[in-house]
Amino acid sequence: MSKVLLIRHGQASFGAQNYDQLSPLGMQQAQLLGQHLCQRDIQDCKVIRGNMQRHLQTLTHCMEQLTYDATEPTVLPQLNEFDHQDVLLTYGRHQAGDNSIAEFNNLNTKEKLNTSLFIKVFYQAISRWQSSLYDEQYSESWSQFCQRINTGLNQLIQHSQESQQPLLVFTSGGVISRIVCQLLGLADDQLMTFNKHLINCSVTELKVGNKRTEIISLNEQSLFDGPNKPLRTLL
Repeated sequence: MSKVLLIRHGQASFGAQNYDQLSPLGMQQAQLLGQHLCQRDIQDCKVIRGNMQRHLQTLTHCMEQLTYDATEPTVLPQLNEFDHQDVLLTYGRHQAGDNSIAEFNNLNTKEKLNTSLFIKVFYQAISRWQSSLYDEQYSESWSQFCQRINTGLNQLIQHSQESQQPLLVFTSGGVISRIVCQLLGLADDQLMTFNKHLINCSVTELKVGNKRTEIISLNEQSLFDGPNKPLRTLL
């Protein structure tokens, strides 16, 4: 048996023009994660990442803190996050009469961005996307996303079985939540039940056996205990 550590990226640039960049706090979180992995004596890992900038940057800042030379990371685009901007914009175009959408569309700058309003609209947008009634309107439908994540999970399992090393996997919250739902056999609408609680740079551990893959821990975040609590973020 071998283990797979799924790591959600550090805090990205929420509210900025380019979300796919770590914030200064996100960089600090990734460095703290590296220190935490050293303390847990997690080493000699095979490193895998999605091909988004926030995945690469989290990996880079994390690995700087490790005391061993990791192999060149394997890049799996199947571990990329869904396009949340496309999901939101598509919802906005087709739900123009929704008052929350009108209010949301007026929040164009980081200074004005209302987190609670964003979350409200985001949940509504995700629900519409998951309904599969409007698949042709999205760059990637919900079913296509699920199929992609299933392929990514199978690739992780294959890498784990072939290498017999722990896998250190840098990815995103939606990907981790979908993998959890898939392994537990949960309904689609449970995705956000997990996603809304996933902390930046948290660790979810899987155990890969010959016949099945199990979840050992979910959203582990002890690295943010004590004096590091102010570094804990969801967005």
